[in-house]
Amino acid sequence: MHLAPFIPTPKQFLAEYREAGMRAAVRYCVAMGFLMLLMFWVPSILSGVTGGLVIYALALSVTLCIVGILGAIYFMWAPSFDELVRRKNEPYYEGVRIRRINSVYRFFSASVLRATPPPRAVHR
Repeated sequence: MHLAPFIPTPKQFLAEYREAGMRAAVRYCVAMGFLMLLMFWVPSILSGVTGGLVIYALALSVTLCIVGILGAIYFMWAPSFDELVRRKNEPYYEGVRIRRINSVYRFFSASVLRATPPPRAVHR
């Protein structure tokens, strides 16, 4: 059996992938704001069962936008951000700009979880 050598993902690709995740999240936010405005305008235009169904459909699409935002952050932005932060200490770092927010980074970064020390032994 032949195993191919590990070739790391280029840093420029990771940076572009991170930016694409943020662009997707921003687009979902804009769409969600527009749909929320429609939810407030529909009752004055439509009433009865039709208005209720339209509002329900708009509410469902707002919920899907929220899921889209979380998905873009979780599946696109966070993995590439963690990989770029992990590689920042490499000797041949290519200088991709990374802004680190420590208050958020502590709670949501997978690289911090990898660096967590084992629990201490209790001495009695």
